[in-house]
Amino acid sequence: MLESTTLRISGMTCALCSIEIERGLLALPGVENASVSYASERAIVRFSPERVSLPEVAKAIGRLGFEVYDPSAQGSAGGSANDPAKARIRALGRELAWAAVLSFPLFFMMLISGFKGCHAAFDPQTNTGWGKLSVDLSYRFLFLHDWRFQVALVTPIQFVIGRGFYRSAWRSIRLGIANMDLLVALGTTASYAYSLYAAIDASWSIYNHPKLYFEAGSTVVTLVLLGKYLEAIAKRSSKVAVEALARLAPPTAILVEDGEESEVPVASLTEGDEVLVRPGMLIPIDGRVAAGASAIDESMVTGESVPVEKEPGAEVLAGTMNGNGALRIRAERLGDRTRLAGILRFVEEAQASKAGVQLLVDRICAVFVPVILGISGSTFLGWFFIAYKGSFLLFDQALVKAISVLVVSCPCALGLATPTALVSGMGAAARRGILFKDGQAIEGLASVDTAAFDKTGTLTEGRPSLALTLPTGGLSEEEALRIAAIAEFPSEQPYGRALREAIGGESAYLPAPEGFVAHPGKGVEATVEGAAVIVGRPRFLAESGVDLSEAEHEIASLHETGRSVVALAVNGRLEALFALSDKPKPEAAEAVTSLAALGVRSLLVSGDELSAAALAAESVGITRVEAPLSPEGKARLVSALGAQGRSVAMIGDGVNDAPALAAARVGIALGSGTDAAIEAGGVVILGRDIRAVPIAFVIATRTVRRIRGNLAWAFIYNAVCISFAAAGALSPELAALAMAASSLTVLLGSLGIGRSLPELPARGEAKA
Repeated sequence: MLESTTLRISGMTCALCSIEIERGLLALPGVENASVSYASERAIVRFSPERVSLPEVAKAIGRLGFEVYDPSAQGSAGGSANDPAKARIRALGRELAWAAVLSFPLFFMMLISGFKGCHAAFDPQTNTGWGKLSVDLSYRFLFLHDWRFQVALVTPIQFVIGRGFYRSAWRSIRLGIANMDLLVALGTTASYAYSLYAAIDASWSIYNHPKLYFEAGSTVVTLVLLGKYLEAIAKRSSKVAVEALARLAPPTAILVEDGEESEVPVASLTEGDEVLVRPGMLIPIDGRVAAGASAIDESMVTGESVPVEKEPGAEVLAGTMNGNGALRIRAERLGDRTRLAGILRFVEEAQASKAGVQLLVDRICAVFVPVILGISGSTFLGWFFIAYKGSFLLFDQALVKAISVLVVSCPCALGLATPTALVSGMGAAARRGILFKDGQAIEGLASVDTAAFDKTGTLTEGRPSLALTLPTGGLSEEEALRIAAIAEFPSEQPYGRALREAIGGESAYLPAPEGFVAHPGKGVEATVEGAAVIVGRPRFLAESGVDLSEAEHEIASLHETGRSVVALAVNGRLEALFALSDKPKPEAAEAVTSLAALGVRSLLVSGDELSAAALAAESVGITRVEAPLSPEGKARLVSALGAQGRSVAMIGDGVNDAPALAAARVGIALGSGTDAAIEAGGVVILGRDIRAVPIAFVIATRTVRRIRGNLAWAFIYNAVCISFAAAGALSPELAALAMAASSLTVLLGSLGIGRSLPELPARGEAKA
């Protein structure tokens, strides 16, 4: 049996490192699949435990020169000073600072030379103010041209600060995989070695003043480090929202056992244990209230902005904040089975996944470096043997042009184009309570043109209330309601809860029915006080042999008002009709309008009666309604729309929505819904506020657009600059600046995905 795990990896220096790790893992017997993300520093490994163990997987990664680390051993997620991500940012910051200090004099020298050259070209007169300034600057900083001074500055940058490039390049050669650092190492070493040789050779002659390129190598190393530093910050900042969630669950709990209270680690609790949560404390486990009452702030986990009242029997979630009442909670889900742990696992897998376009980029990058090495070699051979006729007097000129090709072609932009955009987009979404399961979900949502909404709990409050009771037999309203509530007592159906709440909710004493049988989406059967009782939709009662002919007019009239009808039959005779209403969410109309503005058409798919579904749809601005539909019917409808060329996103929250969520191009599950819906969805909204749905569309569209823009820029940049370098029109120092500018353009563009996004207003707040 195959298992899947997510590993956190440190030591990756470029996007091509992920390919090295993937190849190494796939070479292990028992590893079925491996997906490694450089952007999130995570790997998803699907393996057979019978053939390979997790320690063996970790050792295989270690042999490649990387490290698998356990964040749980460092305290709260990422909160420790030993967090590899933070340590890498600090190390890169130190290296960047030293590189900037040492390379600045050479960069300043290059500016002075450029200024003097421009002035000489446009205004050869030296008696002007600018002319005198150029001469004065050249004279005052003449020492910068001393090759010995330049070597003293560049050597630490090349071989101490830049030692990581050599380690990575050697590893790539040893494994037979050419990566970006190999290009950096080759390009900077070539420029350093050539400049050193030219300087020493010229030192024997007072007449020879060769062109040196020490500043090219130092500029490349400094700017590549700057790109890596900015990228590390971007990757780290995208995890802040997730780490805030991870820190919600407290490490200890107050265990109540035999009347005694003791503080114990949460990890030592078992299912069924009772814990005490005092006012103002965080709830450490998923469970149900055994005693007490309080209002719980669930905003960080579910997105619900209003505290939720909890009484005995109510479900509570780990990481939520208790209000002003003490609670005793019976543990039901612990450790990695809590809702909070599921959300964290969901996000980790999303950040470690790859979009379809990234898989294409990986294949391109795998051959990019060998091709560039070939172009660089051909450039040298072409210039030396063809243009310069094999003259060794011009050997150095041909070599400089080959070096320029190596420097300008460092594929930073190509390697960063997709992962930085995905990480930035997922981070922007997470900060707004929107979780993407993987890169495919982002790509899919960006292509969606149709949104199919479930009704109950999605467009409506999901808590129907009893509006009217119509006795049709010999029972009174109170007696009919009591019998129906008893029959529905074990049911989790929304209509069952509405009937129970109509007679007092959890505080009312109701005896348990006998022979309870639930028919999902239809109704229930039970024995109440010796009588056979059926409660459910009128169609279900008719299928069970109950005569509804005398009540058909009343049922039709109630349906016309947009109310849902639940019928009660006792011993095969219709005794009452219950009319229930479910109010639309106040923000539903705004969400539908926002989607329409984005070019996404909405429709309503519901298992409810057509009249009730149509009324709900009309109130939020939806014109197309498909009802009544079974869970399988919803899935078939979504599949049929897809077969017609429509790209459909299904939005729902219940078990009955899971098949349609799975059948859609993208399933969007409300995080406060059922686990089945969340597992089936590709996107999870933390909470019930569906105004987050159009925001998710905007983020997905921006992310995909940014990925395409990044890739287009990277390909155009490489094609143009490599051509100029091969033609001899781009010097090594200008090549270094062009390469760094390209990488920074990609990074800064990706960081802008989350800018100017709308924030979710408070529940019921008017749109600004």
